[in-house]
Amino acid sequence: MMRPTGITASRVFTVLLSTAALAAAFVPSIHHRRQLAAPSIGEKNAFLVGHKDGGAPRFAMTSLFQLRSQVNASMDKQHQQQLVSHIPDPKTRQKSTKFEIEFRNLLEGILYTQEQIDAVPYSKVRTVVHGIAASYSEPAVYRAFEVLYEDHAPLRIAGRLVYSKMKQTVETSIEAHDAEMGRLRTAESIGVSLDELQASWRTFGDFAGGTQLGIKTFRSQMLPLLMEELHGIESGEICDAVFQGMKTVGFADLILRTQRLLLLSGASSPHSSATAMRHVIDFDRYASSKQGVDKKLQRIKKHNVRYDEMLTIFDGWKQYAPSGEGRRLDILRGCFVGAGNEHVVEALRVIYTEYSALRISGDWIFKIVSAIMKSTIKST
Repeated sequence: MMRPTGITASRVFTVLLSTAALAAAFVPSIHHRRQLAAPSIGEKNAFLVGHKDGGAPRFAMTSLFQLRSQVNASMDKQHQQQLVSHIPDPKTRQKSTKFEIEFRNLLEGILYTQEQIDAVPYSKVRTVVHGIAASYSEPAVYRAFEVLYEDHAPLRIAGRLVYSKMKQTVETSIEAHDAEMGRLRTAESIGVSLDELQASWRTFGDFAGGTQLGIKTFRSQMLPLLMEELHGIESGEICDAVFQGMKTVGFADLILRTQRLLLLSGASSPHSSATAMRHVIDFDRYASSKQGVDKKLQRIKKHNVRYDEMLTIFDGWKQYAPSGEGRRLDILRGCFVGAGNEHVVEALRVIYTEYSALRISGDWIFKIVSAIMKSTIKST
């Protein structure tokens, strides 16, 4: 039987342990999606049924969304309680350290509903959030995170910093989402449904690099394809109309101002306007048309290839997994369990490929697990 190569496999623990410790400290969330069907924004007139003479009541479209949010919030609250119940409570132990209690408090302190997570316009953040949520149902993974948070001061310090940054990112995204979508809910019909707009928002941040789209990105990536929809309008006129002298534009302004341009360009029928608007809000389409080679993307691709190689090697270590008790074995056990959870693996992939400091921080953990695995493999 061939034995796995220690040098290559060592990097696996860098991925599956060190990055997990930091990720676990700041991004737990609800994993299962629950969403009520949303009407088309174009259907708002069906709810604004009042007569001019005031004989019948008028119902604000926003009341429908308020009701939907209340129902979702109630469902999410129940699931939150179930999710929290999966987290081991160190207070129930005979002895619990302040760091064990702090770690659990961090997890509970950044617990969001699925609706709130959907408000985050960054796919990688959502991936990490769902991965940590999945780890709630993996006691061995939680225990490994807990041990690492307590035993390794550099990881603990970095975890606190990243926790604060991630919490700010999520909450800022929620505020921006509510403001942008609120404007679109009360706007005139733009021919697409609320769910389509929500899906578009979830890709907007990745494309724009934030909650505001810069004119440079707009010119280089969005404008060439946008001109295909805006027949007869010059590129300079499009930029002037969308940005109106500003350097950036928000999600709602981008859509509303583009809608006016569509009407000017002749896409005046409901069908043609809706089709054109669906093309406009497809931000993945613009990103895929990007020309040239991005050095950052090259680095990420390189790390992705390495990550996949590590996972393959790590899978071969399962036959050598030792048994027994102890804090170091708790770390190792959590590593093996986490590697078998798709959501955890993808969350760690994001962290590994995006944060060089976290890749380096795995060296300390490798020294621990390397000693265990070398001894285990040698004895087989």
